[in-house]
Amino acid sequence: SGELYSDLGIKPLELPPERNSWLWQNKWCSSSPSTSQDGALQTQFARLIEQAKPIVAKLQSEDEQELAPDFAQLDLTPFASLLKDYDSDFLSLIDSYCRSSFCGGLTQISALAGFSLIESLTAPAYVFKGGNPAIARALRSSVANAGSNRIVTGAFVWKVEMQGDGASIVYSTADGECHRLNCRHVIVATSPLVAARQLVHIEDRLRGQLLMFKFGAYLVGNCLLKQKVFQGSYDCFVGAQQTFADITVAETPYQKAGQYKEQMGSVLTVYQPYPLGSAGRALLLAGDRKQFASQIVGEMAKLIDDFTPHLDELVLSRWGHALAIVGPGYFGRLKKINTLSERLSLAHSSVNGGPCVEAAIKGGSKAAANALKTPAKTSLPVALPALK
Repeated sequence: SGELYSDLGIKPLELPPERNSWLWQNKWCSSSPSTSQDGALQTQFARLIEQAKPIVAKLQSEDEQELAPDFAQLDLTPFASLLKDYDSDFLSLIDSYCRSSFCGGLTQISALAGFSLIESLTAPAYVFKGGNPAIARALRSSVANAGSNRIVTGAFVWKVEMQGDGASIVYSTADGECHRLNCRHVIVATSPLVAARQLVHIEDRLRGQLLMFKFGAYLVGNCLLKQKVFQGSYDCFVGAQQTFADITVAETPYQKAGQYKEQMGSVLTVYQPYPLGSAGRALLLAGDRKQFASQIVGEMAKLIDDFTPHLDELVLSRWGHALAIVGPGYFGRLKKINTLSERLSLAHSSVNGGPCVEAAIKGGSKAAANALKTPAKTSLPVALPALK
């Protein structure tokens, strides 16, 4: 990730260890797990981190997708089953931590996914202005500047036909024209749910594996405030008493860079995941924005003093945005998928370890390496004229 950011001219800023806040016994404890302001909370975190330590050490030296025997067992085990005798309020916070990242709580994600996530509690963390869209814009600019006709934006891919010596892609552009492009290796960066419907002439066992991923719905609410009224850390996690999982302070990158001014106000981003089996997708489909907004405002007002008087606007986004739930058997499925096609690479973050930018970068790097190793085609032309 660091090498890519450097190439793109993105300069991440490291967050302090006290980057997370936890709503514990009706007060915000803003510190690192190892130096928590609350003794009881510190004890719980210390125990969890110690339990995760041997697994995290091995994760840092091995790829979870390779699934060593002990990893394979953790992949098949629900995370909750290994968290015995912890305080129930503490488990509620960790449940939110998991839901925010994986759209699945302790009972829904695997122990391998859960312990890999616990690693991020103590690992260095960074922020930069613009977030993930800034990476996308920089990538597009970098590819375009490398030479003409290297990237087509504003396009829609209708299908990817796998052939013996490559693939043939049908897509349309903003002007309404349809095009066909032939290649010796294709990299698909859509989620498994979409990729399974775009890909034509693939083995049934590959399509079956792609369709076995489970997804939860995800709602994001950006609370635009006239002034800064919340002094919490960057990411602030709540327990089961709230419907949402956490709140992030969006102006943090500007504060870290010394570019924040009071007149800029504040943006608090609320993450509300709906796990598999809930009514989340149906609720998002109904689209009652007023109901969603009222619920979020009501809950935020109870947590943050002077929230409602200074709220200027609540912007809801990502209606129905889905995150793959890293449940038991998830990484075993990835291992099977990665061995099923020589001329196809799946680069979406979901098929590279979880819904995060690091997994997307890892997937893109691996896919590019696969494509470069693919032998040249012998029969298909590079491109065909536009289809009418």
